[in-house]
Amino acid sequence: MIGYIGTVLVVTQMALLSTGYPPQTAMMAGLFGALAFMVHGIRNNDKPIIFVNLAIFGFAFYGVI
Repeated sequence: MIGYIGTVLVVTQMALLSTGYPPQTAMMAGLFGALAFMVHGIRNNDKPIIFVNLAIFGFAFYGVI
């Protein structure tokens, strides 16, 4: 279930970026999407998903600030 939420948030991020919303708004969606995927990775013991989304979380956090 958490993976579905992460997917929706990542698609939302891409839609926000492509329609001209402020980048900080889109990065917030990406931030929460990456967090959801990290929780999904922890629950399923999937280390590659955790590490990739940790990097995405870092870039999204930097994009917000």
